[in-house]
Amino acid sequence: MQQHLLLAEAGESAEFDAKFFRRQLEDKLRGAAAVADAGYPENDGLVIDPETGIPSLKAFRADGQRPSAKRLELEIKARMPERSLMVIVARTAYWVEWWRRFGPPSGNEPKLTDPLGRYVIVTFVKGTNMGPYEAARHIPGVRCSPDRAVLSMP
Repeated sequence: MQQHLLLAEAGESAEFDAKFFRRQLEDKLRGAAAVADAGYPENDGLVIDPETGIPSLKAFRADGQRPSAKRLELEIKARMPERSLMVIVARTAYWVEWWRRFGPPSGNEPKLTDPLGRYVIVTFVKGTNMGPYEAARHIPGVRCSPDRAVLSMP
């Protein structure tokens, strides 16, 4: 016997397999649809186009932020330092070491003076869809020579 009962909820004796799971989801969907259909005339947010029959929801306007939500936002801002996208890419490269996956296909160590910095800048530039000239213009310490469209760092 397979271990279907591990996925069943407490008190259920039926095996919990794909067919049972699908039946359970269909029953929940039918129930939710019945509740929505029964409450349609009183639901001001739901509109069904009389010509096409396509339902749509009206934009819902919130009553405003609760004081607890404002306090939470202030507390998060106080505890979380603001970081630029470049710093985030650099920190993930340092901690996860994803930059080590780049390099020569031979598997040898790259012959760059600062491979971490180079790969971080190239990933940032390519990820933001910048070209080498834009990167040289906007990132301090990055140069782009006119005869080669590659990034070089001092």
